[in-house]
Amino acid sequence: MKIAMIGAGNVGASAAFLLLSHKIAKELVLLDINANLAKGKALDLAQSATLLDINAKIQGGDDYKMLKNADICVLTAGFARKDGQSRDELASKNASIVSLWASKIAKFAPKSVIIVVTNPLDVMVSVALKFSGFEKERVLGMAGELDSARLKYEIATHFGLKNSDVSAQMFGEHGQNMFALNASVRGRKISKNELLHLENQAKIGGAKFIALLGTSAFYAPSAGIFKMCKALKSKNGTELICSIGDENGVACAQILKFGKKIKIINAKLNAIKAKKYAQAYAAIKQNLLNLENLSHK
Repeated sequence: MKIAMIGAGNVGASAAFLLLSHKIAKELVLLDINANLAKGKALDLAQSATLLDINAKIQGGDDYKMLKNADICVLTAGFARKDGQSRDELASKNASIVSLWASKIAKFAPKSVIIVVTNPLDVMVSVALKFSGFEKERVLGMAGELDSARLKYEIATHFGLKNSDVSAQMFGEHGQNMFALNASVRGRKISKNELLHLENQAKIGGAKFIALLGTSAFYAPSAGIFKMCKALKSKNGTELICSIGDENGVACAQILKFGKKIKIINAKLNAIKAKKYAQAYAAIKQNLLNLENLSHK
């Protein structure tokens, strides 16, 4: 399997190392506007492969042609959030980057699956879907698993439990309209007030990193990328929460089953959760509309 990592920064390089160390890819390509950065990270990864006795072809650069015959293209390129900045504020800047790369992927890797990581996530999935011209099952957003992991972490930490004792899923958008789809703890119950508090902590999970590091998280997002690439490779029926476009080209979270074909598993939503999902969808749709209006000015 050939995987192209578009963006050789913290997220792209961390994900590339995970994919390499777990032998998910036989060929890894790092692409970045900064060719030397991509080449340097690729060289470091290649030497890591030597240490681990892993045989893999690894290269880096800025040439679009390096995308050729990629099975998976992971789009991490774009501006990261700054302290006090919302994901939506990045829309216009990152849309130009994502649209360019989506068109190049369609040209050089027309049979690939695109995994979008660039923020605002759901909006960028919609942009990549439009400019690649791919069917919706081949343009997916990595965020649902990351948000779910953050909720699971908050619950496990709050109760002093092992991660294996907690089950949790976040749904909706990758933003302020995300919500807990389900959450359970082995051997005890979570009160509504506790869940609401922990849900809110998960919502601001990304902002915590920006306040501490001055940039976005990268190890956890790279783990989310790894899970998706592994599911795409194995086709063993793994179910993951990912952003995917609908018939209107609007991307929002869905439960996807990764088999020979990617299938949408309808989430069970009560009236309250259905309303929250509708709010998330409406927010994404409005952000897309704002982006279109901006591009026509």
